[in-house]
Amino acid sequence: MIHAWTVVGTAGFSVGGADFTSLALESTGTPFVANSDGNAGGAATVQKFVTGSGWTVVGTAGFSAGTAGYTSLALDSTGTPLVAYKDSGNDGKATVQKFVAGSGWTVVGTAGFSAGSTQYTSLALDSTGTPFVAYVDNDNRGKATVQKLVGGTWTVVGTAGFSAGFVVYTSLALDSTGTPLVAYVDNENRGKATVQKLVDGTWTVVGTAGFSTRRTQYTSLALDSAGTPFLAYADGNAGFAATVQKYESASWAVVGTAGFSAGVAPFTSLAIDSTGTPFVAYKDIGNDGKATVQMYS
Repeated sequence: MIHAWTVVGTAGFSVGGADFTSLALESTGTPFVANSDGNAGGAATVQKFVTGSGWTVVGTAGFSAGTAGYTSLALDSTGTPLVAYKDSGNDGKATVQKFVAGSGWTVVGTAGFSAGSTQYTSLALDSTGTPFVAYVDNDNRGKATVQKLVGGTWTVVGTAGFSAGFVVYTSLALDSTGTPLVAYVDNENRGKATVQKLVDGTWTVVGTAGFSTRRTQYTSLALDSAGTPFLAYADGNAGFAATVQKYESASWAVVGTAGFSAGVAPFTSLAIDSTGTPFVAYKDIGNDGKATVQMYS
């Protein structure tokens, strides 16, 4: 069988420009996409793909109180979406909201829970539905920090500011045991991609630090059902088109073709379905900056 990347629904499906696209799949494989919505003043919007109807809004478009930077989407075991973002209404600190049927979008824990301002917020849920958020921590010289919700309070996981140096594009995933892994663009390694994992309370590198060929942007991490890490990013070795790599046999290898998108692919966001098929969402410069999703099949 010949594999190729194909569009899900319609290319450029959002009403306006879509920044900070973030993709998640429910158990049936239905894709959801969150973004900072150019049609709603940069507030957060979530859409899902409904067969026969196309991409439809979940709840209300532009549901955040103000501008939502670095939107990051996750679904719980019931398919309920949660979104983390940099909250302009709370001094740029991190906020998480959840969609509650009949009530709309509500804050999880406390709005603006991080110690200081954040960038590149990334959300994941463990098997019990506990949310974790990774971000660039401006209270720790731009290093990476992870927090999780414990008894209604957001607490630091491991050590705050655990990366070797300044990072960007933090992306979080949890394995089946609830162990967090974080990917980022590593400025200690010329802007290449690095992944770290929490092992016995200490953050350790997965494979080699700075494993991508050249500088990357918009790193997005996901694990398949076996716990294998995949990483999508805009690839500086391919004109910043989208590339996906997979960690196997103790090294990182390209999935399909490097630079598979038609052009530059900002805000790449990766998800893996139950069969191990990767999906990538991105802002499609070839379609007026609207959202596009491709899958590897």
